[in-house]
Amino acid sequence: MLDHWGKIATQDIIDLVEAKASSAKDRLRLLAHISTSANNDEYGGALAEAAIRDWARYDENAAKALKSIDQKRIAFVTAQFRSHGTPKCQQNANILYAALIGLAHLSHHGLATPSDDLPALLDRLLDA
Repeated sequence: MLDHWGKIATQDIIDLVEAKASSAKDRLRLLAHISTSANNDEYGGALAEAAIRDWARYDENAAKALKSIDQKRIAFVTAQFRSHGTPKCQQNANILYAALIGLAHLSHHGLATPSDDLPALLDRLLDA
């Protein structure tokens, strides 16, 4: 199950973003859009992410899988910031990824709108 989640929630999305967007800026924007789309997949989207993150708190195998996926996602975002020429590309990737995770949690309580908030943050990071 974890391997399947890693494929559809990470590698398939990376492949789609790379196929559909030619510039690093466009890849980041498309990634932000896909990542914040309501029920962005048939497997639960943000709800599946939250469940796996919670599972990883108690299960060593889930924790290892989650860490690997997080590293892969952050590496992809870092590479896009680097390709765009953004300073502090690793720090910006961490900030953007952490914001995605946090916004998903806040949105369940009506305290955030990830589809608006994440692209706004991305624009600020790209302009910094």
